[in-house]
Amino acid sequence: MKSMGNNSCKEDKAALIVIDMQNGFLEKESSLCIAMAKATLPTCSRVICFAREKQIPVFFVTRIYKEDGSDVEHTRKENWEAGGKPLTKSSKGPLSIEMPAEFTANSKDFYIVKPRFSAFFATELDLILRRMGVQRIYLAGTTTPNCICTTCYDGISLDYHVTVIEDCCSSNTLEIQKANILDMKNIGAKIIDADSFCREVRKSENMIIEGNKKELDAMNEFHKGNRQEGLKLQEEFASEFREEYKEKDHCPCKKACRYHGNCKECVAIHRAHQEHVPNCMRPVINKKIKLLSELTEHTIAKEIEPPNEMQNNQEVK
Repeated sequence: MKSMGNNSCKEDKAALIVIDMQNGFLEKESSLCIAMAKATLPTCSRVICFAREKQIPVFFVTRIYKEDGSDVEHTRKENWEAGGKPLTKSSKGPLSIEMPAEFTANSKDFYIVKPRFSAFFATELDLILRRMGVQRIYLAGTTTPNCICTTCYDGISLDYHVTVIEDCCSSNTLEIQKANILDMKNIGAKIIDADSFCREVRKSENMIIEGNKKELDAMNEFHKGNRQEGLKLQEEFASEFREEYKEKDHCPCKKACRYHGNCKECVAIHRAHQEHVPNCMRPVINKKIKLLSELTEHTIAKEIEPPNEMQNNQEVK
């Protein structure tokens, strides 16, 4: 683990845990409905889509009660029975275990059924998170005083960095929501909103340069003759690059060089001596050599080798 406390997620591998967002907790016809839950659907959906886009694993942790109610908490069993026994496999419509249509299915998501309030209690969640190397968990869903709080406390007890996305969580009243958010904040959880979640995740990742989709799309437009669209996409890529790497190192070259990361001077030096190309361009040229070699029955096969000091460094590693 990295440092504890209310730090950012910059060094943490993260996962998003969405709890109990099922019809039986969302729809007013259900005796287990959480009054404020359905209003969070658009925000939750946005966060889920963004997490998927950024390759943050998404866990849907839900409840499924047995038909005879033998696994229903004794504190809610009377209400459960009187309300039509929601959240069983045979429940239909507003009482069902189904998640809302806004949460489109994704084959990369994880689905876990929990027997009690906490997403960790008697489930495989902790095992999977640890095997994935996850250090920070983002919590969303319902209900804040029960399932979000208990998952938060268990997560902290298990040494995870816990962040609660406040506007993706819900309670039966605003007073209950505020009181429980404050409790989690006081115990050490980080409290943010959905917009902050998106900014935090963007800030924590490095922009992909090699094979960047936007630049590939730009080149595709150029090849189709759509020069203006290609230039537009290319400038968007360049603008993102300038913003992302204005204070960070972007160069993939591992050679100890006084011009490392200074592309302008590096390229000028190689243009001047014209003996070889910059190290960062060798993989591109080798790829082209390989393609050309295949066209010439592999009569052109030699790749551009990295400098000796780079080879020695790789051998040491």
